[in-house]
Amino acid sequence: MGMFFTLFLKLCKEKHLKPDSELLERLPRNDTLLLDLSHMSICADMCGILGKALSFDETINELRFSDCMICPEGMQAILHGLASNTSVRKLNLKGNQIRGNTVESLGYMLRNNNCLTSICLEWNDLGILETPFIVFCDGLQANCNLRRLDIRNNQVTHHGAKQLAEALSSNKTLQVIDLKWNKVGLTGGRALLDLLRVNKTLLKIDLAGNDIPCDIVCSIESSLQCNQKLQLMKTNCKHKTHILCKQYRHLESENKKQVLNLMDKLSCTQEYLNHEKRNSGHQLMQLKETLKEKNQAFNELFSKFTETDTQLTLMKEKSSSQEECIKKLQEQLSGLKAQFQKELHQEREVSVGVTLLFMAL
Repeated sequence: MGMFFTLFLKLCKEKHLKPDSELLERLPRNDTLLLDLSHMSICADMCGILGKALSFDETINELRFSDCMICPEGMQAILHGLASNTSVRKLNLKGNQIRGNTVESLGYMLRNNNCLTSICLEWNDLGILETPFIVFCDGLQANCNLRRLDIRNNQVTHHGAKQLAEALSSNKTLQVIDLKWNKVGLTGGRALLDLLRVNKTLLKIDLAGNDIPCDIVCSIESSLQCNQKLQLMKTNCKHKTHILCKQYRHLESENKKQVLNLMDKLSCTQEYLNHEKRNSGHQLMQLKETLKEKNQAFNELFSKFTETDTQLTLMKEKSSSQEECIKKLQEQLSGLKAQFQKELHQEREVSVGVTLLFMAL
């Protein structure tokens, strides 16, 4: 069963009330969007249960109580429940003799409800008493979600029209008002015309059957046409802004993707560079070690070379001194040889002389 139906039965059981069979047949068995109780006779107790259930319900989107002639206590209970409702968008209370304190309850509901966009109050008596209608207008002024208001045949006088105009001077959401078959008159028509000089949200006001002079009606229609053109421009601007925002979000998303891809690439590149840096550092350490070993080997070789060069120099010096000695010895030998040859020659001559002497003897 639907949430509203279950809640309604539970509340009836708590209050020890037996609901009418016709009412039960009208209640939704599933979570439907519409609750239509039009043309039904509903007692005050049942209205209290309905109001309580509506205060908690989150499923019903449209509510119809047209031509039910609900008593003031019952209507006030329903309106009190709707004050905290968060799902009903369209409300039809046509033909329920709403007047006096009930009109004040209606104002209280409008002040506190933040989801209603359309309300039909046709064939009621909102404008009979001035003070309750002022409370209704105050609630309308505070409401920031209502778009359509139908108050046809509600005996709204020129005083009521003035109060309505004053309330709507600061209301920026209401777009359509049906005021047909009331008692607005000349003074009320002028008040509505003055309203349109400051309110640029209202797009349509139906004023048939209100004894308003044609020139004022024409001026009001002209002002409404200006509002419609302005609203069309705003709508077009909003549409273009929406498209631009969508394009911007798309570009932003693409840019984010590109940035993320670039960051991934940079991260990979950085990781590669770090890896190469580590490898290069390792290779550099190896090269340093190798260079150090080469330097040590070179220093050892250089030391050996220096030692060998020193030894070679010493050997060259020894060789040079030995060569000098050899040269001196050769010179001495040559001198001795020459002296020996000379002495030998002399001895030969002496020998020859001795031989000749012997021979002569």
